[in-house]
Amino acid sequence: MMGRLRRKFAAVAMAAVTVVLLSMVVCINVVNYMNLCERADERLEVLSEGGGAFPDEEVAAAASALAEHVATRRVARPPRVHARSAVRDALLHRDLVRGGGRPRFEHR
Repeated sequence: MMGRLRRKFAAVAMAAVTVVLLSMVVCINVVNYMNLCERADERLEVLSEGGGAFPDEEVAAAASALAEHVATRRVARPPRVHARSAVRDALLHRDLVRGGGRPRFEHR
C-alpha cells in the first residue's frame, strides 16, 4: 500500500512540474512571437512608406549588411546594431515629420 501511494505521489508531482514548465515555455514563446510580429509590422510599414526601399541609402546599406550577416552567420555584429539604430532613427524622423504627437522611439 505504501509503495503504491509513493508511485502515485511521484506521478502527480512529475505531472505538476511538467504542467508548470510547459506553461512557462508557452507563455515565453507567445510573448516572443507577439514582439516579433510587432517589429516586423513596423519594418514593413517603413518599407511601404519608402516605396519598397528603406528611406535612406545608409539604412539600405545597413539592412543589406544585416541580411548578409544573417546569411553567412558571421561572428561580428556591428552591422546589426547599426541597422537597428538606423531603422529607429527613420521611424523617429517619420513620426516627427507627421507631427502626430509623441514619437514611438526616443533617443536614449
